[in-house]
Amino acid sequence: MNKRQTRLFAIVATGISAAVFLLLTFDSHRKFDALTNAESITPAVVHGNDVWHKNNCINCHTIFGEGAYYAPDLTKAWLDPSWGSKEVREQQMIEFLMNPQDRLHNGVGRRMPNLGITEEEARATVAFLKWMSAINTLGFPNNFKAIDQSDAPAPAQQ
Repeated sequence: MNKRQTRLFAIVATGISAAVFLLLTFDSHRKFDALTNAESITPAVVHGNDVWHKNNCINCHTIFGEGAYYAPDLTKAWLDPSWGSKEVREQQMIEFLMNPQDRLHNGVGRRMPNLGITEEEARATVAFLKWMSAINTLGFPNNFKAIDQSDAPAPAQQ
């Protein structure tokens, strides 16, 4: 290839790459509402997101692969079998968020500090976690196995 052909090749390759990038970006934005369950974002979910940020939960936890790895990934926390059946799961999570020092929820021996979360904030946080769990993450987190929680046993108190 001579200099002119090389330049032309670079320009064409850059143009094709840019076109593919724009097409994929447009396609992602087109599917965004369906993938994120945007229609199910309620004021409680928004408030839960605010609580998440106010308490800097991301300093210890991970959601959607972002955050710290000190505490459990909460992307699919609502579907975690250790919270028990559908009937008790929400209340178990609310009680845990309000008084986490009373209970060891994970198997690594770390306890969550009491952040002084009110019942309203805990309910909103659970709504946020429930909404996140409904998002199609295309298999993320890896190796997460949710179970049908209609018949899961209630978690043991510690």
